[in-house]
Amino acid sequence: MKKLVYTFRTYPWLDELKSAVGQDIFIFGNLKIDLDKFKILIDSEHPDSIIGIAKSPRHNSQLEPYAINIFNGKKIDKESSKDLYELCCPNINNIMINNTPTNSFCNWTMFKIAQYLDTRKCDTKFTFIHIKKEDLSLLSNFDNCKL
Repeated sequence: MKKLVYTFRTYPWLDELKSAVGQDIFIFGNLKIDLDKFKILIDSEHPDSIIGIAKSPRHNSQLEPYAINIFNGKKIDKESSKDLYELCCPNINNIMINNTPTNSFCNWTMFKIAQYLDTRKCDTKFTFIHIKKEDLSLLSNFDNCKL
């Protein structure tokens, strides 16, 4: 199963994350420029799954069930007919599903990547998690994503 994993330049435990997922990780720094690079990577790698990872701002790790068309209170894509995309939320012990969608840079990447996968008619499963350092070892369970 081929997967792409991405995070952000502000992610504090990059070495631990690389060890937990056992592969290279794409780093988003400049959102728009790096999105174009990530799209090229999607097209060249044809991944079965994509996993986005960010530090949890809460006391627990949480899966994001969907990406919304909002970034800091404004529409990400004003011309999009979709207001949200459902994401894959595998059943992982100790990781909850977030009931409140984010609208920060994490959500921006989620929406843009999900939108790209939708326009390309890809079967790629897409998961995003805000994770605590203590839960990084659970990432090995992300291979079998079931909607």
